[in-house]
Amino acid sequence: MTGVTYDEQTKLASIQPGVRWHGVYQELLKHHVCVTSGRDGNVGVGGFLTGGGISYHAGENGLGCDNVANFEVVLASGEIINANANSHADLWKELKGGSGNFGIVTRFELYTFPAPDVWGGPRITTRDQGDKLAKWTVDFTNENHKMPHTATILNYTFNLGLPGMISIVQMLVDTSGTTESPAFDSLLKEPAVHSVLEKQSMAQLVANSTLRPNQHQIWFTLTFKNDVEIIKHAAELHDVMVDELKSLLPSDHFSTQCIFQPWPKLFAQHSVRRGGNVLGLDYVKENSLLWAVVGSTDTAAEHAIMREKLTIFKTALEEFARCGNLLMDWQYLNYVDETQRPLESYGEKNINFIREVALKYDPTGMFQAKIVSGWKISKVGI
Repeated sequence: MTGVTYDEQTKLASIQPGVRWHGVYQELLKHHVCVTSGRDGNVGVGGFLTGGGISYHAGENGLGCDNVANFEVVLASGEIINANANSHADLWKELKGGSGNFGIVTRFELYTFPAPDVWGGPRITTRDQGDKLAKWTVDFTNENHKMPHTATILNYTFNLGLPGMISIVQMLVDTSGTTESPAFDSLLKEPAVHSVLEKQSMAQLVANSTLRPNQHQIWFTLTFKNDVEIIKHAAELHDVMVDELKSLLPSDHFSTQCIFQPWPKLFAQHSVRRGGNVLGLDYVKENSLLWAVVGSTDTAAEHAIMREKLTIFKTALEEFARCGNLLMDWQYLNYVDETQRPLESYGEKNINFIREVALKYDPTGMFQAKIVSGWKISKVGI
């Protein structure tokens, strides 16, 4: 199920769940259109959209899930229905962030828009630039509403930017195609070790952003208030963790990423305008930072060591944020570890609504008991 088609009359892209985003971009480019979707070309469509979906276009259009006009869904009964703003609207809303609680989505219909070349790419700097880039990222997050076509990712990383050392890889993107957008003026004046900032199609951009294949990976995520101190402290904890890992593992067998992404309240405002979702971000009234830590290793034994170290890192950062009143009680489902509980962070109103919709469309609880994919509402509160 990897089909991608475009309807010239409705201006909707019809996408089956088995395709990956690079393939989607390539096919839609034939029609000169694009969709609000993934930033890594190797990421799959289905889980991305039912878990939220961060996009370089989020400042203009909201999350990926907020751009789904219609879900074609197979229910537990075997019935095939369409969920949209006019039919099964409750299911339509719940599928936007509700994970695998309601049925199997066999087709997503997404809003499209013209696809000019974007401008951007990676920019690599040395670790000693970290504090400046942390402040710049906080300022960018607060100003993103003024230039919503711009996006950035701040990544303190070992072995991905500069081999054998900690460096900072920053993604800069302007989806309007503006070269060296004013949003990046002050940043571009700072020295860089390597930079590939150019005009290119979105298909080209995401093809160059894929994670390394055939590795064991662990992810954790948290959300923080938009404050420079949390970035600086996370970067320091990352430095310590990398040193510890280097004493336990061959340096060329692992990589780490300590990632911060702007999460302005603008994203949730787009969601409300497009019918809402169940993520609960509309209750957050201030700009935030989405954090993720990623550890990649070559072997299962190394994976166990990485898990231990990342767990310690995440726990320490969470405690620091809690003590400093910087922790936001929300977790991004697509980044969480299996030990985290993202649905519980959606808020009581959304949790109850998910329960009601799950019971309505799956009264026997098949998707709770017999289907292993997704995060289950029946596990919330246990």
